[in-house]
This record gives sequence, C-alpha cells and structure tokens, in this order.
Amino acid sequence: MSATGKPLPIQRRTPGETPDAPAPEPSATGASRREALALGSLGAMAALSACGDPPQSAVPYVREPAGVTPSQARRYATGFMISGVVQPVLATVREGRPVTLEGNPDHPASGGAADPFTIASILSLYDPGRATALRRENRIASPADFERMLYGARARWKAGAKLRILTGASTSPTLHRQIEQLQAAYPDAARTEWEPAFPEGPPQAPALAGARSVISLGADPLGPGPLQTCEARRWAQARIAAREAGAVTRLLVAEPEPTLTGARSDLRLPVKAGRLDAVAAALIGEGGELSSIERSFVDAARAALAAGDAQVLAGDALSPALRDRVEALGDVAPPAPVLDYGETLPVETLLAELEAGEVDTLLIAGANPVYAAPGDLDMAALIGRAGTVIAAGFERDETSLFADWFAPLAHPYESWSDGQAADGTPVICQPLARPGADLFTLHGLLARLAAQGPADDLAIVRETWDAPLGGQAGWLKAVHDGAVPVSAPPAPALRIRNIAAETREEDGEFEIVVTPDPSVWDGRFSANIWLQELPKPLTKTVWRNAARISPADAARLELQDGDMVEITAGAGTLSAPVSIQPGLAAGVIGLTVGYGRKHGAGHGEGRGYDAWRLTERGRPFRLSGSVRPGGGQARIVTTQHHHAMDGHHFVRTVPPGGKVDHGLDHGSSLYPRWTDGDQEWAMTIDLDLCIGCNACMTACQSENNVSVVGEDEVAKGREMHWIRVDRYYEGADENPDIVFQPVPCMHCEQAPCEMGCPVNATVHSPDGLNLQVYNRCIGTRTCQAYCPYKVRRFNFHDWPDREPSDPEPRRNPEVTVRARGVMEKCTYCVQRIQAADIAARREDRAIEPGEIETACQAACPTSAIVFGDQSAPETEVAKNKADARAYDLLAELGVRPRTSYLARVSPRAEDGGEGHG
Repeated sequence: MSATGKPLPIQRRTPGETPDAPAPEPSATGASRREALALGSLGAMAALSACGDPPQSAVPYVREPAGVTPSQARRYATGFMISGVVQPVLATVREGRPVTLEGNPDHPASGGAADPFTIASILSLYDPGRATALRRENRIASPADFERMLYGARARWKAGAKLRILTGASTSPTLHRQIEQLQAAYPDAARTEWEPAFPEGPPQAPALAGARSVISLGADPLGPGPLQTCEARRWAQARIAAREAGAVTRLLVAEPEPTLTGARSDLRLPVKAGRLDAVAAALIGEGGELSSIERSFVDAARAALAAGDAQVLAGDALSPALRDRVEALGDVAPPAPVLDYGETLPVETLLAELEAGEVDTLLIAGANPVYAAPGDLDMAALIGRAGTVIAAGFERDETSLFADWFAPLAHPYESWSDGQAADGTPVICQPLARPGADLFTLHGLLARLAAQGPADDLAIVRETWDAPLGGQAGWLKAVHDGAVPVSAPPAPALRIRNIAAETREEDGEFEIVVTPDPSVWDGRFSANIWLQELPKPLTKTVWRNAARISPADAARLELQDGDMVEITAGAGTLSAPVSIQPGLAAGVIGLTVGYGRKHGAGHGEGRGYDAWRLTERGRPFRLSGSVRPGGGQARIVTTQHHHAMDGHHFVRTVPPGGKVDHGLDHGSSLYPRWTDGDQEWAMTIDLDLCIGCNACMTACQSENNVSVVGEDEVAKGREMHWIRVDRYYEGADENPDIVFQPVPCMHCEQAPCEMGCPVNATVHSPDGLNLQVYNRCIGTRTCQAYCPYKVRRFNFHDWPDREPSDPEPRRNPEVTVRARGVMEKCTYCVQRIQAADIAARREDRAIEPGEIETACQAACPTSAIVFGDQSAPETEVAKNKADARAYDLLAELGVRPRTSYLARVSPRAEDGGEGHG
C-alpha cells in the first residue's frame, strides 16, 4: 500500500530478473501500519519469495531484501495438476504469501481463465489439517529411520523384488524420466495410474474442435473437470465466430441426466445411458427400434451432419464398437491426442500381483485407492498383502491408515514440477512459498528411492529441461512465461484403461449413473470449504450430495425432496436423500462420488453418502439396481428455492439476428443519468456464452475475502457470496430448457439501497459505483430489504474470528475483512480500479480500454463477463451496451443498473425473443 492507503500496481516477476530499485523512504505524511509491518520482522512465510528468486529458505528479516517493495505484489506463473492435466495459473504473491490465483493469460490453453478447482486450490495451501510429520505405523518417525528402511529395500529391489508405484494420472516429463531411471536401476519396478474419475483412462485431448454443429451422445465437454477451461474457451470462440458471421452454432445432446453441456444445447434428448447405443446405431444408419422423441433427435442430428461443419462426440456410455464409427460421421475430426501419461502397468495387473502377495514395496503417492475404489474391491486388504506400504500425501487420508509408512508431501505450490496443459503445451510449475515444515516432494521422494542423494526438486526438474530449453536463458523464459516453447511429447496411440470396462445387459428397475461431483470431484477436494459451499451448478445444493431422481419417478414412488431412499445396486446398498431433478430421464438415478469421506477431509468428513460403495470393477459409473423409500428425511441445503421465471423473462432469448424489445429502456424516472465522473464503470454479462460453471463465484470469493458460513447458516439463507449464478427451468419437467444468469450487485444509478439507508452507509461514487462504507453501517439491513435484486449480504457473525476458514496469510490485503453487523456486496473489484487509476496517474495517461479486469471477468472461461468504461465508445462494454441483444434485469423499476445482460441466442426462439424455448 502507498502512504495514502491505495494499492500499488502489480508487477510480474520471474527468477533471475534484475531486482527493482530499493523501495523509497516513507513520505513525510508517515507510513501506513501495513508499511510499518512490512518493514519490520515478517514471519516464516514472508521471506524471500517476493524477491527475484523463489524461496530456498525462510527466515525473518528486519531490513528488507533488495527488490522488495512493501505491499507491492509480485506475480509468478506456475501450474496446478488435476487428474494429470496442468492448469496454467498466474499467482499473486505479497511479502512471500501467495494470495490469489488466476489463469495465465499468456498460455494458449487457458487465455487467463480458470475453473473453480484451480482457483480454490490456493486455500488448501493454508489448510491447518495438512499432514506435517513422517510416521511409521501411526507413530512419528525420524528421517533416519525412513532412510534405513529404504536402504534395505533397495538391496531387495536390485535383486529382483517388485517395486510398485501407484500415482494419479500425470503428464510430468520429469516424473516419467524418474520412473525410467528407477526401472533401469531395479529390474522389476513399475508405475500404475489410479485415476478414479476417469474409469477408462485419463483424457488425452480436449474433445471440441470448433465445429459449427456438435452432436454429443453422452459426453459432457463443458462439464467440470481438468479440460473444462480449454473446452469452454473453444466452444465460446466458435459461437462468437458464428454469430459474427450471421450464423449460430448448434449443440445437440443426448444424455441420461442434465449436464452443463446439455444445459447449453439447442436440442436435448433425455435418454437412459443404455439407450445411447440404439441412438448411435440409428445415426449410423443401422436398424433398431426408436421412440418418437429418439427418432426426432436422430433426424435433427442427421440434418446437422448434412449441413456440414459438424462434429460428433461419443461418451463413455457408448459401447467401444460404436464410438469410433459414430465420431467418424462428422466432417470435423476431434483433436489429435496431445497428452502423454507415460507407459504404465495396468491396474488389473497390479491388483493381481497384490492378490498373489508378489509386491515387495508399494509406494502410493497422491492417490487414495482405499476410499476411491469400486465397492467390490477390498483395496485395504489388497495393499496389506504388500511387504511394505508407503503412503505419501498432503493429508492423512483413508489409504494412509493402512500403510506402514506415511510421508507428508509438500503442496504443489511449495515444490518444483512440470506437466502438460490441456492443449499439450508443457508448463514449468514453480513454487510460490517455502513449506512451513520439513516435507517431501514427489520428485524428491522418487529420487530417494533411486538413491540419488538429497531430494532437490529444482535440480531434478532442471535436469529434464536443460537440454530442450538450451540452458539458463531458455529455462528462465519458460518459468517466466509459464509455457515451454517446445513440441509436446508424442502421445500414446491407445487409451490407457484404468479398470477394464465391459458391456452387460441392464436388468434392474433403475439405471444408476455415477459421476464425479462438480464441487469436490472424486473426493480430493473434500477438505476445501470454498468448494464445499459452492452451489453445484444444476442442483444448487451445498455441503452434501443427494440422489437425483426424475419428477415422474418421484411422483410414482411418492417421494419429495429430502426423503430418504435405499438404493441397491452393484456391490451393495446405500441410503441417500433424494433431490428431484427436472430433465433427468425416467428410470435413471443420478449419484455423485466424492462424499462420505471418513479421514482427511476436514470439515467435509462424514458428509453425504459414499457412492463408491455401489460401483463395480467392470463398469464403475453405470449400474443397474432398485430404489425403495427408506423412511425419514434429511436436510438438503440449497441456495436457490424457486426455479421458474414465471413469465418474468429474467433470462431472455432471441433468434439468430434478433433483438430484445425494450432492452435498455429503464422505465420512467425523474432523475437524469449519472455522468458526474471521468469514467462510467459498467459491466455486461453475455448469457449466450455463460455455461454456469461457477468460476466467477470462486474467483470473487478469493479476491474479496468472502467468508464461508457453513451448512447450518446457508440453510438459514445467510450465505455470503457476492455474486450468485441463478439457474432457471423453462418448459415441461420432463425436458425443460435450463438457463443460467450470474447476478452481482447491479450498481444502480438510482439505487434503492442508497435511498433506504438511514446512516448514509451506502453511497454513490463519481464514476458510478455503489459503495458501502463499513464504518457507518449499523446493520439495520434496510438496504437489503430495498434491493430488488437481493445481492446484498449481512454478516450475522464475526466469521474471520469465530471460524477462521480463510487464514490471515491467505487473505487479500487490498480488501477489508468485514466484521460482524455490516452489509457487504460486490464492489466491481474497486481495489483493482484504484490500482489502475494510480498507475495511470503516475504515468500521466488515461486508463486504457481493457486495462481493468474484475476477478469474475478474469476467471470466466467463455469471456461472458465484460467490464469497462461505458462512456468510451471504443470499449467492449460500450459496444455490448449498444448491441441489439442488450437488456437490463428488471428494467421496469427504473433503477438504471450499470450491469446489463445480452440475451441468449436460440434457433427455437420465437420472433421477438421474449421467451425461452
């Protein structure tokens, strides 16, 4: 912070850059408290990572190191791997504390966007529940004891004993090189991948190729997962290009339950997964009996194929014999495989070796097979048959309880590594902070197995890239840019099967479809409370999972939301509350994995049901079974209780080339437009591009220190998110249109909240922002009652002190941490506006168009959110305001919101575009 208390501009730094000049002396007006603290003794986390080089040691300092400007942020490019795919990120670091994450704008796979998993991963760095002690049989052990164990094991491995390494999917060239070194040193060493979210092997490339028409049979490319950001960007770019050409893209989706891809479709067919083969066969032209709605879908898909520029996506529910044939129908081929996961030992082979007691040493690193294993597989008993089991992880999870040794791993943001992004571009992952304890790194642990001396993960990664990058200069550029300018390694020609799938006839009353949870994935994010309180995109539930059932089946079984049912299928039976899901195919039950954790999940322990118990080795995500009422009810906490627009047209839809009637007509008002400032800050949200992924919500929470309140408080309607994503259904419950609408503070020019506040705590700035003065607020909540958009949040409790869910070192110092009894809301990231304004004034220039990005705008993978000065005609926000699709939410109230929307585009919309569907 400057002496005036305003933020200083953020600079991007890289290891090896020339340090900045020493910071200037405090001004005559005196230094702020934060400046004084920055110049004094900082803690272990606040050492040297904001200097030129990443931290190699962490010690307090009294005199600031060269290149450190107090309270001036540095940005570092790095990456975070999810299911083998690296998410390129740009981290903001202040005095050695990583604070926020955004997508790396210089990386082609993300373009600056990020998904909720990646943005929220910063919180896990500060998780107080992380493991920090080396243990042997549940007792703290010394590194010397661990090394003695490895010394004896190496002799056995050299003599031919089996060393098996079980990890999650990884595209790390350094990891692959280390495995090759282990295999050269020990004749029977091998690695196996355990990636439960992808039962047929991790993804090899994004599916979407930018075609004008996409036909999806059971696939969900826009859904949550490691490829979501890249897929959403490709889909949005194709849609924008088509719109500019006067056309529109078409998305036709057949699926058993609603997905984010299905929600954005122009034609959606709810159908059992077991019927997808029949639909695919009919599309190819082979015989088969179809229902009328299935026939209509096939006819529409054939018409799209005949029109050209079409792509067909085949999901995992299709039989392998049909997948390639169906995808070959399109004249736009799917992208070639680009991700290299290395050669691995099949899971079935490892299981057989464990069953036979042939494994001498089993290292499980970054995987939790005891929890995330099919219900008919007793993984705890199997790993117990290995001679020595070493579990390495960030927390002591279910698997670690059955291991002989537990080695605590450093967080990915505390260690060096590498990997490939979704487009195949390699990324160097550099640390953002030094570990607060003596922890292992994965690369260092593998080096210990090979007896290669001290575990210096920086040296290990440098060894991989020195030759390809041409030495120091190339290395520094790759680390700075966050992308390696070399060709991606060749990918294997065939998919790597995790647990072999087989096709069997369905004979149960219900088809049970199991998917990873959109908030906690396969369970690895269960301890992340930001994600636990993030509403699931379609159900809007938080903190738990529920069994989704169609309205028709719920009526037949006389079930209501929250009623408990007994679900019997595959490997066993579980009890779960039901949630009625419009658009779910009749005869289908939707379950998610990732909940029911018993260890290592922090606040997420014991919540929800464990769907892994039902899955089977042959087909882990598609089952057949029965459902019967179980008696009793359970609370399902949701953030949205009304799901129909009831003719109000909150989300408007127009045909291609259409316009919205009365779009920016603010209604009658006695007041002139607000034009007092140098700028008129405004925002537009393109609902034709929004996919409801919730990245904006997580980014806002991270940037603005938004508190987590817990399941009980959310049940009372006291969630604190500054932006919400409403989801509405339009049409029949059997197959409604599903629409999304992000709703932040509207920053009304004639704001009812300002008129209602009795103490003038909510005021208007000259540039049009609706501001909240926390020191004036006395908590009457009048402004909340007056707000027609219901976007203001009241602090009922002193969350930062009562429940420190967001540790102080993580919090963004540019945003006030709010106390109990005040109102808070979206501020258009006013701290970013001020930082840009200061930078522009110092350089005696105007703020450039696009120079300011709000947190939600930066995270959005489809670029649906645009922010800027609407008074400047050349800005994108001004162009959007002039678009024929532009309209204001509740324009009839005459409050003149600065946030406006662009209507969805659908070929099915009637002329005039006032309804959806």
